[in-house]
Amino acid sequence: LVADGGYDSQHNHRLLRDKYGIDFNGSGGPPYTLVGGSIVTSAASDRQTRVYDIDVTKDVVDAPEVLISGTEFSKWHGPVFAAFSPRTVTQRILAATNGSATATLGATALMSLENPIDTGFNPPDVYRALSVKGNQAGMNQTVIIIGTNWAGAQIAEGIQLNNSTEVFGDKPFLTIKTIVLPAQNNFGETVSVGRTNKFGLYYPLFEDTDVIEWSKLDTTTDSYVVQTLGSLGVDETWATVDPGSFGVALESFTFSVLTP
Repeated sequence: LVADGGYDSQHNHRLLRDKYGIDFNGSGGPPYTLVGGSIVTSAASDRQTRVYDIDVTKDVVDAPEVLISGTEFSKWHGPVFAAFSPRTVTQRILAATNGSATATLGATALMSLENPIDTGFNPPDVYRALSVKGNQAGMNQTVIIIGTNWAGAQIAEGIQLNNSTEVFGDKPFLTIKTIVLPAQNNFGETVSVGRTNKFGLYYPLFEDTDVIEWSKLDTTTDSYVVQTLGSLGVDETWATVDPGSFGVALESFTFSVLTP
């Protein structure tokens, strides 16, 4: 489903609304069941930041609203529940660098027009969310990052600048294809793109308590040490975990997850 959201003459591109194959708001009744077939969603621009095969707003706690069997999808966001008991999986992230506001792209001067950058930036070292940072007051433009997720599907995220404060994105990226820098508001503005310590999980989450254990590698004993669950930030919507900053050059983690 592709909707036309109008035309932006200043930047010479169309404004796009959200795109869904199925947009479902639960009513508390029996779950919808999809058997077989295929759902393919698309958008007219690779900048579109919300393109989902299924988008589900739940209103029943601990109850699936949609059950799927043998249906092919182009891409999806959020958990698609199977009709069997959840299982525990463990994901390991090795030798991640500490988050930095300039790790992906150093401070780059903005131009009078948008500037798509396809080369000269550093790809993510591990599957993680990114950040953007301006250098002046009054910066509120949006930086577009285009790349792929863990499944290899193309994704895009628009992150709005907030003066000279580093702003964290939500979506984890496996690769980066293009960074679209916005047009400048004032002379001398620069933008850097960084890495956050929000690591992407390879599995969807139903709720944040589905992360049941996490640990960090102790390089002195060469063993993993279990950490306090309450010290881990979890975003169930984007399936990311944030252990916070760490005081070593490289850090390795394990995350045990109860996945649908």
